[in-house]
Amino acid sequence: MFAVMALTFAASASENSKNSGQSTSDFTVSIMKAPGGPLLLIAIGAAVAIVGIVFMVLGFRASFKKDLRLPPSGAGRPVITGLGVVGYIAEGIALFLVGLLFIIATVSARPQESTGLDGGLKALREQPYGVYMLTAVGAGLICYGLYLMVKAKFARM
Repeated sequence: MFAVMALTFAASASENSKNSGQSTSDFTVSIMKAPGGPLLLIAIGAAVAIVGIVFMVLGFRASFKKDLRLPPSGAGRPVITGLGVVGYIAEGIALFLVGLLFIIATVSARPQESTGLDGGLKALREQPYGVYMLTAVGAGLICYGLYLMVKAKFARM
C-alpha cells in the first residue's frame, strides 16, 4: 500500500508544478486518511529523526574514517576529517528536523507543517538566532557535499 502511495505521489509531483512543500503536504494528507496512516507517518518521522541522530553521532565520533583510505600525513588528512565531521553533523541536524516536523504535523493533525527539508530549514530560520543556525547548517551541508566528493577518491573498496 505504501509503495502505491509513493508511486502516486511521484507521478503527481512530476505532472504538477507545485512546490515541494505543497506536494509533501498533499502526500502527508493522503497517508493520514489511510487506515493506520498516522502511525505510519509517526514511524517515518521517527526513522528519519533516528537517521539524523546516527549521522550526528558518526560526525562527533568521526567513525566515518574507517571507510576511507586517508593519506598517511600532510594537510589532506585533517581537512578531510574536518569536512566529514562538520558535514555529517549538519546532515544529521537537517534530517532530524525533517523527522521532527513529520511527527509534529502528524500528532497535531496539521499536515501542512510536514514540508520536507525546505520546511525544516525554514522552521529553523524562524527560531531565535535562526539565521545564524541556518547559516551554520548550510555551511555544514556544503562541507558534507565536499566531503562526499573527497570520499569518492579515498573510499575503501
